[in-house]
Amino acid sequence: MRVFLTGLMASAAAFALSAAANAADYVFATPDEAYAILSADDEFTARLQPMEIGLRLEDNAQTSREALNALYRDSVRDFTDEERARLEALVAEDAALLESLSPLLPDDVVFIATNGGIDGGFPHTRGNAIVFTPGWLAGGDAGFRQTFYHELWHVLSRHNRDRADEIYALIGFEPCEVMVPESLSERRLTNPDAPVNAHYAPLDMEQGDGVVPILFLPEGGYDPDLEGGFGAHLGFALMAVDLEGRQCEATLDGDGNPMLIAPGNLPQYLDLIGHNTGYIIHPEETLADNFVLWINGAEGVPDPQVVERLGAWIEANR
Repeated sequence: MRVFLTGLMASAAAFALSAAANAADYVFATPDEAYAILSADDEFTARLQPMEIGLRLEDNAQTSREALNALYRDSVRDFTDEERARLEALVAEDAALLESLSPLLPDDVVFIATNGGIDGGFPHTRGNAIVFTPGWLAGGDAGFRQTFYHELWHVLSRHNRDRADEIYALIGFEPCEVMVPESLSERRLTNPDAPVNAHYAPLDMEQGDGVVPILFLPEGGYDPDLEGGFGAHLGFALMAVDLEGRQCEATLDGDGNPMLIAPGNLPQYLDLIGHNTGYIIHPEETLADNFVLWINGAEGVPDPQVVERLGAWIEANR
């Protein structure tokens, strides 16, 4: 992921934080550097659908990458002194932990500050960068630290993309080429932390061989009258799939539509991935929350074996 840092380190190096001599550097991006990362062609932008760009811009008539890039340009900013000091303190306080994770991380982890105007104001990642928003940077200490490590997992996981099959197998997912029907694909919502659906959860079901968690938008896309903004537009379901060789094709109902199942109607899905978090929209997100639990000691969680498996993988590979 160092491709995103080309030309960046010369100006950002003065602000690089290092948890220890052999640890990854934690770099504050300038607005120009942040824009270069957010506007780059990557696996996230390659999968963006016009309808979801309209949602991100809150305008169904604006569906181009150029318009989205203009939003990125308007949204990036410098960190305030207080925000910078808070992140510096976290990196310093957790120096030993971060150093121990360094073999699994890229050489540089980049911090980006925004005004909260992109992706619903939610923290997320792109490449080796964590994108922060004002609300999260000013949040309580526990939530601030939890968000940091949740997003750091995504950077770690992306850096180890060649191990995705073994990582996702920790919660029961298996690899397959997911085929999303066109009727649903055009309404797909791409998660920047997990833009690819390349794994399914094998389950004992009446119809289908398993499920793929999928995010999608309402028909018609962005609705200015819908209260709740970006988050209110997010639909989530488990798409039943038939395994054909290495492909997962959507299981169709009697009307020829993909079978979309509410997670509450498929308890065996939660039995497979564990009950430690409600963040189950993608195996990547479920693992990120379990990573935070591992960081914090995972006391009193419903399924400690999930955290233990993840911890064992980290210990074996760092």
